[in-house]
Amino acid sequence: MRFEYYNAQMGSIIGLTDNYRIDRGLFSVNESVVSMLWNRNDDPVKLVIDNEPFLLLSNQTVTVTYLQNIGFDMGCPP
Repeated sequence: MRFEYYNAQMGSIIGLTDNYRIDRGLFSVNESVVSMLWNRNDDPVKLVIDNEPFLLLSNQTVTVTYLQNIGFDMGCPP
């Protein structure tokens, strides 16, 4: 699922997805993006943010900016 909402007054776009790995390149804006990752699963998700391992626990959120590199496995590009 992928959804975009555009607010003309603010000039901003809010994009929602249930699979960040697949859908992140499909949004209309892919540059200068702030991402809020929310793990809705019961199991933790292994992330790599700027080459540092990070465990996103169940029902936990993390915010990353366009200046950071997000990956899902060590040694794999985002």
